[in-house]
Amino acid sequence: MSASRCSHASPARTARRTLDFECARSSSEAEILPTVRELGIGFVPYSPLGRGFLTGAIRSLDQLDESDFRRSNPRFAGDALNANLAIVDKVEAVAGEVGAVGAEVGDRYADMSPLNR
Repeated sequence: MSASRCSHASPARTARRTLDFECARSSSEAEILPTVRELGIGFVPYSPLGRGFLTGAIRSLDQLDESDFRRSNPRFAGDALNANLAIVDKVEAVAGEVGAVGAEVGDRYADMSPLNR
């Protein structure tokens, strides 16, 4: 049984929060959104800007304080950082086409989820 179905079986479940709902990783759409829609549960996106990554402001671990938890997040390290920066560049390109910034594109992506249609 999925977490959404299990939670729905409990009293007073009105919303489902998920991890990392963002345009760079859209697994939530295929796995969670159809179920919460079917059950009439609201969906609250968590971290639609990828913990600040999709703002484009973080291009290197050197920009983060030594105590910043994101230093231990795999998306900010090694080859993953470079791959994710390529995604950020694409998000920023889309943003530039519509006169916005990357953060606005990431936020709008969460607003435009299939659940909100």
